[in-house]
Amino acid sequence: MINFLVFFLLFLVSCTPFDREPELKDPNYTSVLAEVASLEGQSTSKIEECKNIYKEAESSEPQTGLRASLLEKWKVCTDQQDQILQKLKHSKVSLETHRVRAAKEYSESLKNGEIWPKPPKSDVPRGTSD
Repeated sequence: MINFLVFFLLFLVSCTPFDREPELKDPNYTSVLAEVASLEGQSTSKIEECKNIYKEAESSEPQTGLRASLLEKWKVCTDQQDQILQKLKHSKVSLETHRVRAAKEYSESLKNGEIWPKPPKSDVPRGTSD
């Protein structure tokens, strides 16, 4: 019985644990994740900026150049906000694509006993030293 327990413990120790979130080790995924976080911050600040510009335009006198310039500034601001939101949507789709690809590559590497993520290839040819 003790032999079985020792064998079982050695078996458990020798097994490679399955990583539930392998994408966090993927440099491409983490860079897109950082980009998404940055774009979300930009989006919220741009929304606040546009709200403030609009409030200022609404509180100004009608039929004045100030109001017209503020409304033009608000239009530019909302266009920039739309661009940020479009980039954010694209980045989220890209993030999901990287997550799925990383999980697939990780499971294939685990089956084949390979290292994942694969280390970057060196630009220096073999046999030379710099």
